[in-house]
Amino acid sequence: MRFVFLKIISELGRYTSILLFVAALSITIAWFSLLEDHLVYFLLLAPFAISLFTVSIALLIGLLFSGLKRPSGQFVTPSDAPKLWTIWNELSPAGRFESRLLRIDDRLNASIGERHRYFGLIGREVTMTVGLPLLAVLDIPTVRSVVAHEIGHAEHRHSVGLTNLLEFERSFETVFEFMPIGKTITGSFLYWRLGHAGAWLKNEQQRLSWQAEFEADAISAQKVGPATTARTLTIIAGAAGYFKSTISEPLDKALTGMVHVPPSPCQQFLARLTEARDPETIRKFAISSMSEPVEHDSTHPPYSKRIEAVGFASVPEVDALGPKSIDELLGAQFQAKLLTVFEQRWSESVKRYLNLD
Repeated sequence: MRFVFLKIISELGRYTSILLFVAALSITIAWFSLLEDHLVYFLLLAPFAISLFTVSIALLIGLLFSGLKRPSGQFVTPSDAPKLWTIWNELSPAGRFESRLLRIDDRLNASIGERHRYFGLIGREVTMTVGLPLLAVLDIPTVRSVVAHEIGHAEHRHSVGLTNLLEFERSFETVFEFMPIGKTITGSFLYWRLGHAGAWLKNEQQRLSWQAEFEADAISAQKVGPATTARTLTIIAGAAGYFKSTISEPLDKALTGMVHVPPSPCQQFLARLTEARDPETIRKFAISSMSEPVEHDSTHPPYSKRIEAVGFASVPEVDALGPKSIDELLGAQFQAKLLTVFEQRWSESVKRYLNLD
């Protein structure tokens, strides 16, 4: 039964709420038919019927509003980063009824997502996000591989099921925004009745996410070559391991009790780029990070498995990286603007955390 329900959600997404409403309405009508001849059963089933109908109405609210919120962040126009936009459009021209947004954030990561506008009926808005630290550590060939990987998520329709699951889950989140748990009867009741569904939705999202990563890597290998894809995965694994070991973990330990705001992780990473981009450092941290156990709720498969999937039995050697892509794709003035925004946001969040205001 659970498999069937997950299959329906993966195909219909937020519109699963309509099926639930129709089912709840049918049950409610049948319940009302008991009123004249079976009053006792009518009264006994009242809590179940009323609660089921209330939940279905709440999910319809989520259906209407779950796709309306546009992601926030530092969006990049074609005039801000023409070469980065060119890479995206060259590797995958925009389709009909598709609008594109490009966003830069302060993470050592990249991602892509889509939002179906106008209640999901028409219009596909695709947002690609690339981290400033990632652009700083990679060269142009590896940036192309990253963009090709994200294109794989968007173009290879395996991502539709995951998107639909997320949209359906977002329907719940939207309801809880309007009807908070613990503060409203409907929100609390919905969570009590269907909150347990979140666990197996998460499990299915993880399964689809792992599958999507392997398939997106395959798209990247097709567009830029398996060797470039494997090299890119190795560099990112090494940079992520370096970042975790030398910046994020020490900062997490030292942050509590500080009386001033330290430089952000992004700023610290940019200050150590010479070491972070060293081929020996990259390979050492890549191998080290790949030997760590995989977290049970990780949305990404291990880098070692991903490298193996594109045709390499072991971690490949890393030759010297070319010029930093950040200098070729983003102008110095625009870089400074982004860093100012990121540092201000970091400073405000740390001040709140440390109660320094």
